[in-house]
Amino acid sequence: MKEDIGLGRRVARKTPWLSFAQKKKRLEFAKQCSKWEDEEWRRIIWSDEMPMQTSDNSGKVYVWRFPGEEYLEDCCCATVQQGFEKVKIWAAVRYGAKSKMVILPENKEGGKTTAETYLELVMDGELFDFWQLSMKECGHVRVMEDGAPYHQGVASRRREQLQEDGWERWGPGTWPSNSLDLNPIENVWPILKRRVRARKDEIHSKKDLMKILVEEWENVPIEFVNNICSSMPGRIKKVLQAKGGTTGK
Repeated sequence: MKEDIGLGRRVARKTPWLSFAQKKKRLEFAKQCSKWEDEEWRRIIWSDEMPMQTSDNSGKVYVWRFPGEEYLEDCCCATVQQGFEKVKIWAAVRYGAKSKMVILPENKEGGKTTAETYLELVMDGELFDFWQLSMKECGHVRVMEDGAPYHQGVASRRREQLQEDGWERWGPGTWPSNSLDLNPIENVWPILKRRVRARKDEIHSKKDLMKILVEEWENVPIEFVNNICSSMPGRIKKVLQAKGGTTGK
């Protein structure tokens, strides 16, 4: 019997779909960072954007697997990142600090964030200030950005200019794509969402939602941020074990 050997029908975990090329890039990245000490990981600024509301990938998919196999590729349900959004925010963390939250305005033409908006509000705004402060407090730091389209274009040209002042390229083109499990801030978003949803009775407008988002971001414990930043050696080890495959967050 399947039950006698621990095999049971369970919900498939949702993980980003990874191509062969993406797995190869992730494996190369993990190998490069496999010898890093805690001090090196504490010099990373982890950044990301998050839509407050999503509606995709809500259905459950069941698979047969053994206990402990929940994140094996054959036991997962791959997802593509897309979804419905009400408010989009940007923020960054590093060991010992959080940036201020940035509310990204809607683009009236297409609804999506543009490279020009990202450059103005993030790269030349809060991210620049947070980077400068981190350089003073920690010495040299790396800034992690993923490969979102609006992180490129004019933002890429600005990034090249900042390299003259010590900005180390760790963004689009170098950061492995579809790698939520390698960005600790991804573990902050669920905490933030739960805190905001716990105050749903206070939210009567988009303005209320933005206000509460900022307040609850400030309330995210720095101890939690430190713990997830310190988890990077373990994450790298899992990617190596998975040969670049998905690992969960």
